[in-house]
Amino acid sequence: MFLVFCASSAFVSGQVAGSLDSSAKKTAGPVKKHRAPFALVGLSSGIGNPSGVLGVDFEFPVKKYIVIGTGLGFSWWGNKSHLDCKYFVKRKQLGWALTAGLFFNSGVYNFRGRMHTMNNVREDVTINMDAVGGAYLGASYYMRFAKGPNRFFVTGGWSMPFTEPIYHMDYNGPALADKSKRGMDLRKPGGPMLGIGFLFGLHH
Repeated sequence: MFLVFCASSAFVSGQVAGSLDSSAKKTAGPVKKHRAPFALVGLSSGIGNPSGVLGVDFEFPVKKYIVIGTGLGFSWWGNKSHLDCKYFVKRKQLGWALTAGLFFNSGVYNFRGRMHTMNNVREDVTINMDAVGGAYLGASYYMRFAKGPNRFFVTGGWSMPFTEPIYHMDYNGPALADKSKRGMDLRKPGGPMLGIGFLFGLHH
């Protein structure tokens, strides 16, 4: 619903802005335009971060209050990608922004490691983690970074997988001990979302 709201807001604001601009041109002379970036690119990191433990982020301002974002990175459940929409409370993509988006974790196959088993020893195990997708809601705060349209941001929220993240043991030995199961549960996508990052503005 939030993504639909962003799309409809962008259309309506575009119609209104077009009417105001045409009226202003009739009564005023040329106005000096600021060099607004057509895109921003940067890095982010965090726990439950939309772009993973470490990832690359891309943001595309489509209106004064609306930005479409995407990204790709590494997570504890395979590669992670996302697509979201941010609605800024203030103009120029600064300050607080409400965020709604979708994420996808590719999963990991043939993950090998030494883990605690029911034999009370550490044994070599092979685990397959299934791919999973989900949605998230959150809020971000953007600040100027260095010169120009560069940004530093922090983000927080909650992510929800569409299905329960599942992993499978790929060997015929004993089951994992409770300690190892808790470690696998911490890897699963979903739950608190906290990240920090920076973006550099790109001009035409």
